[in-house]
Amino acid sequence: MRKTFNVSGDCYPELHYMVDLSDRLLEIKKMVDAGQYFTINRARQYGKTKSVRILLGESNPLFDSLVNKLEDYPELDKMLRELLFKGKEIPYVIGIRSIEMALMFGFVKVRDHLVCVANRIFETLLYNLFLASPDIQQDRIYDAAVKDKNLFIENGQLNMKRILERFVVHFDSLYGDKGEKFYEEDGGKGGCPAGQSAG
Repeated sequence: MRKTFNVSGDCYPELHYMVDLSDRLLEIKKMVDAGQYFTINRARQYGKTKSVRILLGESNPLFDSLVNKLEDYPELDKMLRELLFKGKEIPYVIGIRSIEMALMFGFVKVRDHLVCVANRIFETLLYNLFLASPDIQQDRIYDAAVKDKNLFIENGQLNMKRILERFVVHFDSLYGDKGEKFYEEDGGKGGCPAGQSAG
C-alpha cells in the first residue's frame, strides 16, 4: 500500500509519512530525567501524540518515582483513582495529607480551588497504570469494555456515531422505565433548576 499524508487522527508508519521524532524525544527524555518540565506546542499532525506515547512506553526516573509514590502512599492512590475514574470534584483544602502529597510530588495542581491532574502526560500515565492493575482487570465493567472496544475503533479512530448509539442503548436500559419521574428528579441533578435553561 502506498503511504499518504494524514491530516487527522493518529498516524501509522506503515500507512502514513511520519515526522522524525528522534531528536525531539532525546531532548525531552533528558528534561524528564532531570525532573524538568517541558511543553509540546505545535500545529496539528506534528507528532505530539506520538511523542507522548513513546515517552509513556519507556521507563524513566520520573515515571518510576511517581509509580513508587502510589505504592508507598495508598491514600494518594485512592484520591487519584477517585479523581480520574469517579470524576469526583476534590476541593483544595490545606492540610489534607493526600492532597498535599499529590501537590508535592507533582501529580496534581489546583485550578479554581479544585484539585486536578497536573498534565495530560501524568493523566495518561495514571489511567494506563490504573487500568492495567489486577483489581481493575477483575471487574465486570473492565471485561465488557475490553470486549466492546473493537466495536468503537475503526481504522484507528473512534467511531463517535457507534459510541453514541451504544450510549443510548445503555442509558435506556438503566433509566428507560423511569419516564417523566426521571426527567423531573434525576435528570435535573447537576444541571439547571427545573424550568430554567442554561443559556
